[in-house]
Amino acid sequence: MSDNWTRLIETAYPMFMEKGYKGTATADIAKAAEINESTLFRNFKSKEKLFHASIEHFANKAIGIEFNIFEYTGNLHDDLKRMIKTMFEVDLELIPSFRLLIKRSLVKESVLEEISKALSNQNELFSHYLTGAMSRGLMVEAEADLLVDLISSHVFSKTFELLTSRDQDGFSGRLDAMVEETTIYFLEMVKVREVTQ
Repeated sequence: MSDNWTRLIETAYPMFMEKGYKGTATADIAKAAEINESTLFRNFKSKEKLFHASIEHFANKAIGIEFNIFEYTGNLHDDLKRMIKTMFEVDLELIPSFRLLIKRSLVKESVLEEISKALSNQNELFSHYLTGAMSRGLMVEAEADLLVDLISSHVFSKTFELLTSRDQDGFSGRLDAMVEETTIYFLEMVKVREVTQ
């Protein structure tokens, strides 16, 4: 990928997110990227192709957030919180992209399939992480795949709630509170309980 391609993608994505597809002119993107509009069309052929490329690029970037499945602190709260925080970070990047794709009715099936496959792979990674926590005795035995799906669905719902809230003041604090609340909710479900006689 050329520097121009990258600069156009990095410039176009936030503009599409802010102004929508129709409200974003290619001339404005080119100007903001400090590139000729003809260079934009040489790289992408059309506004629609630039739109899809920017969505795909940022979705892949969001899904590519690194998560080490072998890193355990031995504290289930901290380990679960790290996984849940990563899920929130991914969803915070992906949900606006999906909303714009669907709103614009430019859903390109191959892009959605690629994102869906990457999310599935990521959930598999989280499943391995929880299996490791179970094998270390940090949490109760459970079906890791189902648990990840349950946590993932909950996180998606909370992220959507956060993104659609009219009050965007204190966003970071509310995000931290949601991560903690979600962690405690699932911690109660999976922690090993001492058996008393």
